[in-house]
Amino acid sequence: MVTLFKRSLVWAVEYQWDGRTRHWLKALPEHADATAQLRAELHELFGERARLISVRPATADEELDYVRGNLPRNNFCPTGKVPLGAAREPALEPPTGERPPPQRRP
Repeated sequence: MVTLFKRSLVWAVEYQWDGRTRHWLKALPEHADATAQLRAELHELFGERARLISVRPATADEELDYVRGNLPRNNFCPTGKVPLGAAREPALEPPTGERPPPQRRP
């Protein structure tokens, strides 16, 4: 029997982006300097527009949500992913052998 050890920790990150508070869950190696690494990642992603507020280990419920993929979504710019279990509209396909005409942009 092989014993597997968890080699990462899930962190709850609070930051402000353009004055709005955001919440983020991020997994990092267990011995990483989470505050420094997440501050650098925020700076790389958003530059001076983001400010780190706090970093703490995620609670058991937050970690479970992270593992299940129930992450906070940005309501202003969703990723386009459909949540698991959500109803999906069937894709409209052109008749076999025909392609729709290309659309011109104004």
